[in-house]
Parts: sequence; C-alpha cells; structure tokens
Amino acid sequence: MINGVEISLYIRRAFPFFLLFSFVPTFNIIEIKKESINILLLVIIVVCLYDALKVLFPLYRNLNQIYLIMNLEDIRIAGNGVLQVSFPIILISLLLSTRKKATKIVLKVFLFLSLSSLILSFTRSYWLGFFSALFLLIVILKREDKAKLIKILFSQLVLFIFTFFILLIFKFDLATKILSWLKDRIFSITQLTFLPTFIGRVDELETLLEYIPKSPIYGFGLGATYNFYNLSPFAWGGVGYKDLFYSHNFYAYHLFATGILGLLCFFLFIVTPIKVGILTYRTKKTQTLTLLAVFLSSIIFGTLFTSLTSPQFVDATSNIVIGVYIGIIAYASKYAITNIP
Repeated sequence: MINGVEISLYIRRAFPFFLLFSFVPTFNIIEIKKESINILLLVIIVVCLYDALKVLFPLYRNLNQIYLIMNLEDIRIAGNGVLQVSFPIILISLLLSTRKKATKIVLKVFLFLSLSSLILSFTRSYWLGFFSALFLLIVILKREDKAKLIKILFSQLVLFIFTFFILLIFKFDLATKILSWLKDRIFSITQLTFLPTFIGRVDELETLLEYIPKSPIYGFGLGATYNFYNLSPFAWGGVGYKDLFYSHNFYAYHLFATGILGLLCFFLFIVTPIKVGILTYRTKKTQTLTLLAVFLSSIIFGTLFTSLTSPQFVDATSNIVIGVYIGIIAYASKYAITNIP
C-alpha cells in the first residue's frame, strides 16, 4: 500500500503492465512449441464460454417469470467486456479457417450462444466494441475472407430471426419482454441527458477535465484521486461527494493520472499490436495463423472503443487475455510460415 492505494492499482491505472505478464510468456511458450496456440485458444474459449453462461444463466433461471420482472438490473449480469467481444470474433476466425463440416457445426452453435450472450448482456459499450471490431475486419479483410465473414454473419442473423419467431409462438411474453428491454437500451441513447448513470459519468469527465490543465504533461501521479459530487443513486455507494481513482472513461483518468506523456505511451503500446496483426495478415500468405492475428487485432481495436465508457484496460482479467492476444500476434508476425497443425 502507498498512501492508502494498492501498488497493483498504481500499475493498472497508469499503464496496463499486466499485459506484459502474459504477452512475454505467451510468445516464449508458443516459440518453444507452436501447438501451444491450440491449447491457449481452447483455454480462452472455455473462459469465454464460462463468462457467456454467467450472462445467460440468470435469464434462463427466470425464464418462466421473466415477464413479471420490471427492472432489468434485477437479473442482468453484463460479464467481462473483452471476453464478450472475444468469444464471437474468435469463433468466426476459426470458422473461416476450418474445412471440417462437423467442426463448423459446433463452432456455429457456439457462435449463436456467444452472440446471444453479447446481446443479452444489455451492455451498449460491449456492443460498440464488437461492431468496431467487425468494422475493422470488413475494411481490412481480403475479398474472399470478407465474403465468408458476411456470409457467416448473415446466417446467424437468419437464425436469430427464426429463433425470435419461435419464441413469439411458444413464449410470447418472453419474446416481447426481451425485445422491449433491447429497445429501451438502444433508444435510451436519445434520452441520455435524463439518465442518472449518464449524468454521473458526465460529472466524472467534467471534473477530470478541470484537473487536467493543472498538470497536463505528467498528470497527478499513479493512483491519484479526484473529488466530485455523485448524483446517481446507483453508483459509488449513492449520492454525495466521492474521492475516486477511477473513471468510466479509461482515457480521462489515464490523462488525469499520467498526463499527455502517459496517454501517448499507452496508445503507442496498444496500437502497435493492432498494426502488426493487420500487416501480418496483409503481407504474408493467408492462413490460419495470419487470419487469427488480424482477428485478435480487431478485438484489441474494439476494446479501445469499449473503454470509452467501460474501462477494460484497468481490468486484470481483460489485460491478461489481451496480453495473450499480443503474444500470439507477435508470434504470427515472426513465424507465420505454415498453418497451425
């Protein structure tokens, strides 16, 4: 503890050094035995599946009485942003590279589950991250891979439409309730200025923007706190003055704590693997490994947008997983010669 703040928080708030804890060993392990990529992907998929089930299980458990639930927050579990975005993106990558019909069927089932979890997390920042990742892929992918991606997404859309109509027939109350919640989450964007949670986040940002000009280059130091009046009864333990070393906007607190210098260092570090993954895919023969690299890069790219309102880069689990992605991208860049066995 330093001045009442844990040392790990100093590291996490100033710069996601947790990435290095998994980036370096990931690269070294794969370099020793490249088949380790398969094991790493399996572990990540299992972790993502667990996170998806955490989101879906409360809804399943309340299936027969969900129409009675008035407040979505009573049963909503958002899950982890990086894992929620990663699950469908990685599955799509594997679908594009595999030729086995049985494997494709399994992957499509898991893809439907992963997208269901992402949708039913009812978390707009995760949706933004996912669509940002897809946008990058649609821009970057070669024509053949892009066509396959669109075909996969279209087939999933058809499956979701079919499932929804089945629910309308047999579980009308459930279908309409979920649809109303989705509509409320989407269209609440037009009424953000009236939401206590949004007002609280704006207050966070405005308060930080008042502090930043006082120390713009180096910031106020690792773990520095700021004081603001919280108007939301749902955040920070209720209404009142709060001393915080956190912000829903990752970049605002990062700038406050480490200044322009720290923020530039972060962007230099995190944009590099995105660029490397894209160049690896573009400049080397398209194969499983290079395709995986660009898809993992898209996840990191999407996380940049998710962190505008959900700071994934200060979450230990997210940073470890992203570190693994960077390790795989680095290996792909250096050794992308043959397909993964």
